[in-house]
Amino acid sequence: MKVDENSEKEEGTEAHGKRKRRPDKQGMEWKEICERFPNRTEGAVKVRYYGLQKKQKRKETSIGT
Repeated sequence: MKVDENSEKEEGTEAHGKRKRRPDKQGMEWKEICERFPNRTEGAVKVRYYGLQKKQKRKETSIGT
């Protein structure tokens, strides 16, 4: 059975694209988000975002206790 390498590559690219857009839940890519913060690197924006997400999650779990 012959496997079409291009179809696997496209699926991987599609999955990668979905991961790029997932964090902000608004369908924006990191590149678009980073354009709103011109003095910050993409890494700095991501670190801040994920830090805030972690803080929010801790806050939500402590409320239920």
